[in-house]
Amino acid sequence: LARSLVWLLLGTEPAPPLVDLTAAVVRLQGLLNLGDDLRRHQVRLPREELADDWSSSGTAALDDLRQVLEKESRRIEALIGDRRSTSQVPRELRAATRYTQRATRRLVEGVRRRRGAVLDDPPRLGIGSRLALLLTSRWF
Repeated sequence: LARSLVWLLLGTEPAPPLVDLTAAVVRLQGLLNLGDDLRRHQVRLPREELADDWSSSGTAALDDLRQVLEKESRRIEALIGDRRSTSQVPRELRAATRYTQRATRRLVEGVRRRRGAVLDDPPRLGIGSRLALLLTSRWF
């Protein structure tokens, strides 16, 4: 999916770091929508990690959810890449890539901090945060 999305954007074979970052963003979107997805019995996580009939009642269920969120957060962080990986991205997309890396990291940190509360209140980036990320991504 990530490769196809990047291919549509660029029109050529995408660089692996850009594909990985796109995969991270797609996975993050699944975490941010997890509460709504669970209410509709649709989960974008691997099937073996969170059962379709999962219920948020009970401490064991919330412990399971915390473990799943931690595993998925680690997967996303591994896909995000680092500053060096942007050198393989086309020049005109480097600032956008840095912005996306930083925003994704910040949202993943928010998911980790909120733990089970992410179901009802997923992390969001406010306007101030987005502007700060934009400025630092553009010039640093």
